[in-house]
Amino acid sequence: MTQHVIDHASQVGSRRATRSAYLALAYTLLIAYASLNPFSGWHAPEGGVFAFLGVWPRYLTGFDLAINVAAYVPFGLLVGLALTRRLRHPELLMLVTLAGAALSLTMEALQGFVPGRIASLADLLTNTAGCAAGALAAPWLRSPRFHALAAKLRDELFLEGRVVDWGVALLALWLFAQVNPSLPLMASWRPQLLPAFLPQPFNFGEMSSALLNTLAVGALLSALMQPARRFPVYFGAFLVALAATKWVSAQFLLKPGLMLDWLTREAVLGTVYGLVIAAVVARAARLRVQLGIAAGALGASIALASLVRPEVASPAGVLTLFGWRRGHLLSFTGLTQWLAVLWPYLALLYLAGFFRRLGTGSRSP
Repeated sequence: MTQHVIDHASQVGSRRATRSAYLALAYTLLIAYASLNPFSGWHAPEGGVFAFLGVWPRYLTGFDLAINVAAYVPFGLLVGLALTRRLRHPELLMLVTLAGAALSLTMEALQGFVPGRIASLADLLTNTAGCAAGALAAPWLRSPRFHALAAKLRDELFLEGRVVDWGVALLALWLFAQVNPSLPLMASWRPQLLPAFLPQPFNFGEMSSALLNTLAVGALLSALMQPARRFPVYFGAFLVALAATKWVSAQFLLKPGLMLDWLTREAVLGTVYGLVIAAVVARAARLRVQLGIAAGALGASIALASLVRPEVASPAGVLTLFGWRRGHLLSFTGLTQWLAVLWPYLALLYLAGFFRRLGTGSRSP
């Protein structure tokens, strides 16, 4: 019996390490996108690829340093979680920090080819520090005490199964995309606005986008949660956390007077309508129906985006809303908008896999 428990724990740990490795690879691709966008007009850097290593930047702010550290913490954490079972703590810290330094060095060297981007020794050092911080946190997150608390909370809120874990990660990805304060609340895109001195007509496309996204996210969340949990309370808390995150990012990034620009009347109405419909679906529908409604809302959201695409603002176009201009700000807006647009497709692929894992008439995946 003891050996069976040990074998089961080993299998669970191996699956988690594999999952962390996949997530680390995905996050590496996100870093590459954020670092090397736009992918056009590249030219050879003056002074050589690694000339930036001998120059300290003239202007450097605390906010720049914080952003560079924070950007690489998830990378160090995910790589650390993937390797925790195989390496001791000193070896883990050294290897993960070297991996982060190598990735940052590669990105900084390639940034020399990208128009408007400036490679920086300070970026390399702060990125490496962020990776080391993530690596330091990885063993603690793998500790039995933390795992027991996290597992208890996860089992109390969500159904069992690996497919449910991926669904929770997908919801977290949507939350990350919504950090961009230039995107209206729960919307996947922002229409081009008329000049400020002209009256702004009510945009039904923006309201519909927020409604469909809220319904899709809500139906997916209700399908993942334990049936006994009060869905409206938890979904409402999710929306409050999302709005709070957007508000905080707006305080740092948007110009004075535009701090609540993301809280449009269209987005508010769409979110409220979507919340009400999602609550009815969660209470009255079976699991398969919830997944089907989520898929239908996602399909409608994709169709709507294709119809209004001529109105969609480019990442560079929305920079006028921001209170500061940096090279990585363009990457930030581009990355989050790209994720918001891509998310419905990822969610549809996930729902297709979820349907395949469902047994006939079974509530559990």
